[in-house]
Amino acid sequence: MEGCPTVDSPATPRRRLARVLKLRDLAGFSVSGVGPLFSVAAVGGLFAAKAGGWTELSLALVAVPFGVAAVVLRFLNQRFPNAGASYHWVRRILGERASRLQACVLVAAYFLSLPAIAVPAAGYTLALVAPHHQFSNLANLAVGIAWLGLAWLALLAGAKPVAHVTKVFLAIEGLSLGGIVVLALARFSTLHAAAVHGPVHRGGILFPLAGIVATAVMAAPILDGWEVDSYAAEESHKPRRDPGIGGMVGLAVSVLVYAVVFPLLFAEVPGGLLDGSGNPMTEWGARLIPGAPWLALVPVVTSAAGVLLLISYILSRSLFSMGRDRMLPVAFSSTSGRQVPHLAVATGIGGAMAVMVVETTVQSLGTFFAVLLSATGFFLVAEFLLDSVAAAVLLRGEGAHRGLRWCAYLSATLLTALLVGFLVVAPSNIAPGVDIVCGCVSGVAVAFAAWPRSRAGSLVHSFVPETDLVETVEMEKVLVH
Repeated sequence: MEGCPTVDSPATPRRRLARVLKLRDLAGFSVSGVGPLFSVAAVGGLFAAKAGGWTELSLALVAVPFGVAAVVLRFLNQRFPNAGASYHWVRRILGERASRLQACVLVAAYFLSLPAIAVPAAGYTLALVAPHHQFSNLANLAVGIAWLGLAWLALLAGAKPVAHVTKVFLAIEGLSLGGIVVLALARFSTLHAAAVHGPVHRGGILFPLAGIVATAVMAAPILDGWEVDSYAAEESHKPRRDPGIGGMVGLAVSVLVYAVVFPLLFAEVPGGLLDGSGNPMTEWGARLIPGAPWLALVPVVTSAAGVLLLISYILSRSLFSMGRDRMLPVAFSSTSGRQVPHLAVATGIGGAMAVMVVETTVQSLGTFFAVLLSATGFFLVAEFLLDSVAAAVLLRGEGAHRGLRWCAYLSATLLTALLVGFLVVAPSNIAPGVDIVCGCVSGVAVAFAAWPRSRAGSLVHSFVPETDLVETVEMEKVLVH
């Protein structure tokens, strides 16, 4: 737009991200962002206790709408590539008030994800160091904060170094996962015969509808992370082509891994040892590799590091985009000499560390983790729901995209049903405080969305990949084509 100042004008700080990522980097981001092996390790015991043998059905209830949403997100990436991704799409299509709601939902989802990842990551790290020692909450806190600190340092190095580190983590995870599956299949008859003599998993016989629905929403975080390539759009060499493709790859790989690994885990570990276990991979590893279970824990820890790093990346880029739009103080859009939004990185990870400190005051670390995981899942589902609504509005009346429009309708319908079901069953099937946490955060989001519109808030920054400029335009003049 001629006459509009760019954010890189001499009078303002640099607010441009370096375009350094290729499609293979984005695909690596999306697979590592899910962290399939770590996800199994983090929630295997919890899922066994809540849904038991019906866990695969719970995963399917999330995988189907997420798969449809992935197609929708690919389209939105082509139209509006932006570091804010989900937040920016809602702002461009539904307006400022809706974007305020989406901003709160997005920040809640990814902010709560960080401690929910750091808690089990710390547990597995300590289990790797001293397998038979019972560590205090304070020890878990220290290790979890250390992991967050390492993610902080890695993000400050820039997107390309993060991509290199992610590939190393992903290679270790992939090779290890293949070895675990081969070993589990080779020893299946022996391990399964020993496991069936233990207590069966809850839900293995009856159809526990409430447990399935609760588990489905708790499964959202372990089927999340694949959308990280959308938040890397401004750092991609080809912003209108590549973002969204990696997300589809990441989601497909994670679903395939879960379809293989969860049945093997549940079949080879006795229910009495697995149900509610905070370290299910330790139990499984001790059976797969007697005398050396640490071989199964090393890839879990590296997988955790990758997930923690990339969820932090998503949160930092979201805050960066909100700063450019004056949704947050403009300082959030400042970048360092390496073209990294350093304040956005520090805010996201620093806040997660604060939540980790609060963790030391709770008596039950398992309950704390379940509440965090459930609240994270709730807001992730809500985020994708708003994306689907935005896509449906954008595609309204476009005959050439009729199939895509119906995908948006289907995704929105399924995700709405999942949220309603969760609110009904969560208090009795997860923890009494889950609905309170979700309700309070949702109330704040609605209040923020209804707040009187400010003059600064009427501006929206749009990434223009054809010219690599970020321009300021009046929200009322933005045309959706």
